[in-house]
Amino acid sequence: MSLHEVTRDNWYACAALRVSAEQLPHFPFSVLEWIAESKFEPSFRLRAIHAGGDLVGFAVLGKDPDTGEDWIVMLMIDAQHQRRGHGKAAMLRLIDELAAQGGKRILIGHRPANVAASALYAALGFVEVERNDAEIVRALGLR
Repeated sequence: MSLHEVTRDNWYACAALRVSAEQLPHFPFSVLEWIAESKFEPSFRLRAIHAGGDLVGFAVLGKDPDTGEDWIVMLMIDAQHQRRGHGKAAMLRLIDELAAQGGKRILIGHRPANVAASALYAALGFVEVERNDAEIVRALGLR
């Protein structure tokens, strides 16, 4: 599993990534919309997720402008590459990248109905810190 910056050379391939039809309620914005938003949100850092030589997913990292805390703003694995452990492997790489930058904790949010994300994040040690009808926010403390 490897993470790569999204660049002129790979943005179009990233924009073609899709979740399954069942997951669309959990992912209301396309990868292309995240790429567009990153041009106006200076803290966003985009990552193309590769397994072997294949592009399998996409992630957005960011910083809270008020607290400076790190966020995994969005993580998705393409529908054709799901159920192979790529989500967990990608999360571990993202955590490593953010931990190397010296932050104290990482935040991530997900829709309450996204039970797969909930289970994955909990298994990785993220604990619920906030909840409303639209989002559950979880945090992982770093050493």
